[in-house]
Amino acid sequence: MLQAMTVFGLLGLGGCALLGGGGDEAPVAVGDAPRPAFADPELMDQSRGAGAGDPSAYTIDADQVLTVDDQGRCEPLVLTTGERLSLLLPGNPSTGYLWQLDDRPEGLRLLSAPRADEASDSDAVGAPLVYDWRFEAMRAGQGSLRLIYHRPWEEQAEPAGLFICPIEIRAN
Repeated sequence: MLQAMTVFGLLGLGGCALLGGGGDEAPVAVGDAPRPAFADPELMDQSRGAGAGDPSAYTIDADQVLTVDDQGRCEPLVLTTGERLSLLLPGNPSTGYLWQLDDRPEGLRLLSAPRADEASDSDAVGAPLVYDWRFEAMRAGQGSLRLIYHRPWEEQAEPAGLFICPIEIRAN
């Protein structure tokens, strides 16, 4: 069952949110993943659930699709073990900003590096993209999925965007 959710609003207590806007981001070819994809290098570690480049990451439909706009908000998300989540985040590769995974629940595995797709049919230079992050619920647990939208070379700057979503994974 595919469940699509469009999320609106601002950060609320206990919810998930996308805050901030854009900025200047290094060019990313459509279909390529932004590099680096991880704000915390430990999240790249396979033993901590990082994606191994699962070949089915983008060929098997996600069980839940979470689409977030610039005023995003969601309630805590509940997944069942084995379910796949597609998180779609807006971005603009012409600004220098990119999305990076900052934290995730221990039982949630990143299937592959994120893919960037065109957000519209526009051929305009600097057109926005949608970054597709694919995850799989591996074991029961809870925690927050957190991604930051920033310029990786601006280490001391506050992120231009922040996505935080509490997630509960239930055994099936």
